Amino acid sequence: MIHDFGLPLKLHGEVGGILDVLGLASGDVAFENLSIIEAQIERGNENAQQLGEIRGWLHAYLGVKAQVYKIETELKEQYSNLVAKGDDADFVQDEYRLLAAARDNYQATFSRWGVDEWAKNEYDSFIGSLNEVNDTKGKKLVSDFSQYE
Repeated sequence: MIHDFGLPLKLHGEVGGILDVLGLASGDVAFENLSIIEAQIERGNENAQQLGEIRGWLHAYLGVKAQVYKIETELKEQYSNLVAKGDDADFVQDEYRLLAAARDNYQATFSRWGVDEWAKNEYDSFIGSLNEVNDTKGKKLVSDFSQYE
């Protein structure tokens, strides 16, 4: 991407930019890269069609991450409600708030438009797998939490 299109994209593991400072990126450079690509498409970059496909993949990735954070937030909330006691409860609540903020950031970005038709099958497959794991292992975990009430 950087070499093919000459865009100042970030690699995973690099220090975040302005979106991290504003608390919007949750440490994921995909937010910043998506903004850069969207700006180039809006400006009529000569590679707008190719950039549109990359935007579509990044968008689908953010949707999958939104679902991961949704599930993880729900599990942490149940753990907090049913298991966490004493000093641990404050720590778990802090973790819950961070997960909820990440979930909300990913979902807000993902909700701006639908999944591109050509990426839909792969996106649906990932979401289906996540939901299946949550419906089986996640619900069993919550059931196990209930024994601590």
